[in-house]
Amino acid sequence: MNLVTMCYQVTEQLPKHETYALGGQIRRSSISIPSNIAEGCKRHNRREFYQFCGIANGSAAELETQLLLVGSLYSHIGIVDPLTVLEEVQKMLTKLTPTIHYPLFTPHLISSVRIFLPHFRLLRSKVHALVWVQVLVQLWLVVQ
Repeated sequence: MNLVTMCYQVTEQLPKHETYALGGQIRRSSISIPSNIAEGCKRHNRREFYQFCGIANGSAAELETQLLLVGSLYSHIGIVDPLTVLEEVQKMLTKLTPTIHYPLFTPHLISSVRIFLPHFRLLRSKVHALVWVQVLVQLWLVVQ
């Protein structure tokens, strides 16, 4: 959301003839990023969420191009801060998207956990063991 505010501040500095052209495109693409993530999150399955994250990633690339155009056409307008925040958003989307695509608890993983649950004597319950398995799988996905 901070990125959207920064982009609006950039568009306010554009000349009047760019208000509805480049300015409008920047505003739409910056709003599209969090909107697609939110919409995808509320969908009913992982596949749709994954698809909407891909659309948000495309909007982020579009916004990056538009901000670079502003920087080259109007050098007096500062685009360093919005580009820095946009880069962080793109990194987060890059890390988030694969974790959505691969289901966390597959039947194979659940059966493996059931086999090894008796060996988790130090853990207080089977729920704790499942939580630890979930954490380990998430770490494995991040490393990949």
